[in-house]
Amino acid sequence: KVSENKENLEISYLCNCSSEYFAERLKNARREDIKTGVTSVGPHRDDIEFLINGKNARLFGSQGQKRSVALTLKLSEAEILKLKTGEETVALLDDVMSELDPVRQNYVLNHIKNWQVFITCCDPSNILNLSSGKVFTMKNGVLS
Repeated sequence: KVSENKENLEISYLCNCSSEYFAERLKNARREDIKTGVTSVGPHRDDIEFLINGKNARLFGSQGQKRSVALTLKLSEAEILKLKTGEETVALLDDVMSELDPVRQNYVLNHIKNWQVFITCCDPSNILNLSSGKVFTMKNGVLS
């Protein structure tokens, strides 16, 4: 929805090691891990890969696409919390608009429904397309 269905986001969990080799890899890394004071094998070394239209977002995504991935994760997390708790979400989005194109900005401003959303931004033009809600300005420590 963030990209008006023009991009497909896929998420893959990249496991550092399978459970059948985990104990062996821990044992083999033990001496070096003790020397460095860091455990080099385990789930804390796992990663998540994001693909946009089949391409690795980390390597090939624009700054706006990367920001959209992060935003999508936050919005998804909020939806899951709502499903689990039954309570509406309060979202605090700090400087989320700066690298989004107008389509994505419009989504953030006008399509997140039934939540309290607080968005900070430095450029007043980022909120010109806001269809409802209140805008507050902070200048020299004074809220207006």
